[in-house]
Amino acid sequence: MLRGQVREAVLHGSHSGANAVLVSELNFKSKEEVREVAEVFRKAFSPELPEKPALYAWLDTVESYKTAKAQNGSAFVCRRNGRIIGAAFGKLHDPLEHSLEACKKLGPGKHYYLVGLAVDPAFQRQKIATMLTRKRLAHARKLGCAAVYSYTYAERKPKVAQFEKEGFTRFHTEPTKEGTRVYYKKTL
Repeated sequence: MLRGQVREAVLHGSHSGANAVLVSELNFKSKEEVREVAEVFRKAFSPELPEKPALYAWLDTVESYKTAKAQNGSAFVCRRNGRIIGAAFGKLHDPLEHSLEACKKLGPGKHYYLVGLAVDPAFQRQKIATMLTRKRLAHARKLGCAAVYSYTYAERKPKVAQFEKEGFTRFHTEPTKEGTRVYYKKTL
């Protein structure tokens, strides 16, 4: 392992190093990493988003996250046995990106937007999403942010439950053609 690369390790199993899950920053050094992250998103969201079943559709999404990382953003991945099994992105708040009403309710200070998170279905319910969320929260604190925020759709019950479990509070809802968009915020 490269010094400074691995930020957190969680061990699963009965002996030291068994199935270690490593959380690290993703620097997009290779096309293979972009493809691996896109594949995690495709697997995680294909049941919910049948209009994006192909890997190429997710490559565009990951490329947009890569661009966001270059513009005051961050990218973190979880790896098990060298394989990416989860990924999460975030960036400093851009008030032009979300509804004016939601932005007004954020309050004063610098804010960090939790952009996207996906965990390979074979590794869900193993606290991978929690580790990635906490890593983004720590990163936002390091940047001096007053709060973090994100949104999901009310119809995505597991995501709603995750926000609430992590101590986020609902601060805005709005109807969209995709469903009821629900914004969550956590003060740091």
